[in-house]
Parts: sequence; structure tokens; C-alpha cells
Amino acid sequence: MGLLALQRWSFYKQPTFDIDEASLERRYKLLQWTLHPDKAVSRTAEEQDFSAGHASQINQAYGVLRRSLSRANYLLMLAGVPAGDHFEGTLEDPELLMEVMEARERVEGTSDPSELRELLAANRSDQRRVEGQLSAAFGAGDTARAAALVAQLTYYVRLEEAIVAKL
Repeated sequence: MGLLALQRWSFYKQPTFDIDEASLERRYKLLQWTLHPDKAVSRTAEEQDFSAGHASQINQAYGVLRRSLSRANYLLMLAGVPAGDHFEGTLEDPELLMEVMEARERVEGTSDPSELRELLAANRSDQRRVEGQLSAAFGAGDTARAAALVAQLTYYVRLEEAIVAKL
């Protein structure tokens, strides 16, 4: 039982970038309720181990599927495309690279919470735009385009982390 099982159990016919977050959450809670190790206390050691192992896999799967970047990296991995920690590509778009560098400089150069919140809102809007493009790329089976978009999304996610840490 892993990531694919959680997606399939969430009524997805095949792995897809687009997920219904509410359905994923419900299915996750149901699986955790069913497999939680505390429910197996009075069972055999083998059943307890089974429950603990599968509950751990469900937690890991949920963590990957609920975040768009990790979900995209996972889908690329399934398609045999280097992604995540194994991705060796760089951002090819010099305009985007400059935009991200300037935003990082703004984050580092301010301690004004209202400016940081403004940067965060703009960054999240950019992330949603890229996620929409990722949806289209995965839907079309264009893993090369999806890999390039994941590189972009990675920059935005890291920028968000820097902004949130500063807030």
C-alpha cells in the first residue's frame, strides 16, 4: 500500500496530478482510522506490525500527495523522468530566474510584515499558475514540459519557505 494505493483508494483510476483535496483528506482519515496501530493492540504481533507498517506508508503517501511539488515529482518518477533530489536540470527561463532572484532580494532586504505578506500572496499566485500548467502537461502526457515546470515550481516553493520563515 503506498502512494498509488492512496490515490486509487481515493477513487482515482490512474495516478494524476489533479486531485480532490477533500476526497484525499477523507480517504486518508478513513485509512488511518482503519489501520492505526492503537486499534491493533489486542491483536497478534504480526497484525500489529502490519497495521503499524501500513499506517506509516499511508502517512508518507498523504504527505507526498497533498503537496503539489512532491506530487509532481512523484509522478515524474513514475514516468521514469529524473525529478526531485535526482533532478539535475536548471531553470532555463532567464526572465523567471531574474524574477525569483529579485524577489529573494526583496525578502532578504525587508522585515516589513505587510511587504512580506504581499510577496507571499504574489508568490502563491505564481505557484497556482504553474500548477495549472503542470496539470495540462501531465494531462497531455508531456513529461518533458512537466519536468521544466517542476523546476519552476521548486523555485517558487523555496521562495515561499523563505518568506514564511521571515514572517
